[in-house]
Amino acid sequence: MQSRTFYFKKELLKQSFRTTGWIGIAYFIALTIILPLQVVMDISAERDEYNTYYFERVDDLFDINGPLQIITILTVPFLAGIFAFRYIQVKGSADFIHSLPLSRNKLFHHHFLVGYAMVVIPVIVTGLILYIMSNTMDVEELFLQRDVGVWLFFTVIIVSLMYSFTVLAGGITGVSAIQGMLSYIFLIFPVGIVYLIFFNLEMLLSGFSPGYLWEENYSGWSPIVQSVFFFESGEIDYNVMWIYAVIAVICYLIALVLYRCRPVEAASQTLIFHYLKPIFKIGVTFCFMLLFGTYFGMVQEQYIGWITFGYIFGALLGYLIAEMLIQKTWRVFGEWKGFFIYIGISLLVLASLVFDWFGYETRVPQAGEVEGIQIIDFVSYYDDPSVEFDELPKIEDEKLIKLITEFHQEIIDTGTLDRDWQSDSSEIYINYYLDNGTNIKRQYFIPSVKEFKEYLKPVYENEIFRKNSRHWLFSEKTDVKNIRIHTYRDDAVISNTLESRLMDALREDYLNASFEEIMAGEESILTIEFELEDNNYYSPFIDVPRSYTNTMDLLEKEGFHKFTDLTEQETVMIAVKNESSKLKYLHEVPFTDASKLKDVFVTQDLNQIEQIVKLEKEYDYDGKWTIAAFGPGRDEYITSFTVNEEQLPAFVKDYFK
Repeated sequence: MQSRTFYFKKELLKQSFRTTGWIGIAYFIALTIILPLQVVMDISAERDEYNTYYFERVDDLFDINGPLQIITILTVPFLAGIFAFRYIQVKGSADFIHSLPLSRNKLFHHHFLVGYAMVVIPVIVTGLILYIMSNTMDVEELFLQRDVGVWLFFTVIIVSLMYSFTVLAGGITGVSAIQGMLSYIFLIFPVGIVYLIFFNLEMLLSGFSPGYLWEENYSGWSPIVQSVFFFESGEIDYNVMWIYAVIAVICYLIALVLYRCRPVEAASQTLIFHYLKPIFKIGVTFCFMLLFGTYFGMVQEQYIGWITFGYIFGALLGYLIAEMLIQKTWRVFGEWKGFFIYIGISLLVLASLVFDWFGYETRVPQAGEVEGIQIIDFVSYYDDPSVEFDELPKIEDEKLIKLITEFHQEIIDTGTLDRDWQSDSSEIYINYYLDNGTNIKRQYFIPSVKEFKEYLKPVYENEIFRKNSRHWLFSEKTDVKNIRIHTYRDDAVISNTLESRLMDALREDYLNASFEEIMAGEESILTIEFELEDNNYYSPFIDVPRSYTNTMDLLEKEGFHKFTDLTEQETVMIAVKNESSKLKYLHEVPFTDASKLKDVFVTQDLNQIEQIVKLEKEYDYDGKWTIAAFGPGRDEYITSFTVNEEQLPAFVKDYFK
């Protein structure tokens, strides 16, 4: 009976291990130092204030040397993919290996599996060590047994995807350096090109809105970006991970097909398939054009002349770089035909956007065809991915809908608004729900909300608008961990027993506040910050002016007088008529300099301070006089508000006679 021939060839496996074995050994040593050894050092170290804080901040294995883990994940699979198939990029090695009496399938599987083992086996062994440690050592403060499975699942899938994609990239090029470059570029490309296109459309089309949280929605398109996000947040989207696993298998199959079709003599060629060369050339030119257009647009305040220059310069540079890479020489200055054709088409597209040939910028729906509107102030809105943005309540009041469409038309008639941030600047998002089932989404930067007061006052005082703009304050899903009060020099944590009452008081004050009170952020006497569960990056906050009587009364009743009563402190009050030069001193330089100005009233008299403080409850949003308070150090700015001259106390008026 004839014996079967073993599929794997011992000598070929040995040759492959000699090429990539060092990667697996180095990766295992690195993982051992980064995780198991670090855990041993942490639990054996003497506990001090720093170590206690470090233990509290470690939630899982991703928090232990996270940056080093990311570096290894984003480098080792690429190196393994390049060196596993290094022989096909060198003419002598390619001729020798392919002269062996082995099929292309066997050659590919041998080298692919050995390289793959060098990135997966170290991860599995490290996971096994961590699992044993979780059963034999006191490591619960750093990680739990289930954390090992999560870490192993995530790391194996990510390195598998990175490795298989690098092998695939090697199937279309004959240069190892180009293989590595293409691997990184293609894995970032889906997100990068979307970002560049959207940024350029925002510069060229007034009102363009890609949608809220679009950066997070598209980040999953790049495994590299998503991996960094996973490590930072500690939250793994298992649906995305399974998609990555499927993509890794698809990359493996495509790489196998490319390997079987690849001519041996393609070694050392930049691109081995001729039909890819024009695609590569156009792609590089297009990306460089968008990149430099974005750069010059951002540094030159979106001036269309500089944006156009950036497009032409970037396209020229990208075209030359692509030609040099393809031809492997810098002598490419005679190849201009394709470039001029590309520039002609690009300038035509640019003109269609700049001159709005499609009517995008000027389209405002008729109030009668609008069923509902979502309008949100992004300055107040809190980025919470758990909230479905399109499911927020809509404004359906006909009068308000008509007013918003008029406001939209006024923005268009006013023209492009400069992005010069002021105290009352905002970013307004409008989403029209039309009766034909379609949507119109626009987003505008408003340099000064008070300049559009006649339109925005009813909107800002609408209950739906307020609840949408600060949805975290009204959402039942909001899980508050801590509430902090901040002033110019003190802060405090609100007790759990006070949290619900404080939030109720804030909701009532916020819903009852006038437009002027909402816009008077600079006149707030304190800030209340909400630290949410499972969020270590950003906490929503709300500025509290003295006119929030329910909130202020509750805090005073609970003993927080130092946050609510200026007269209990060694306070200095000053009054000055609104002039830009003097107001600059009030807000940007110490009080000691401001008090030297002429025509400035200064007082430390407690009775006078009490009378001036009473004005804050009746301050005028468009007042001509500014009252400012400085704290005990006199250089510590507390708050300011504006009043009209008839509101000033007699002793202030007498001072200026």
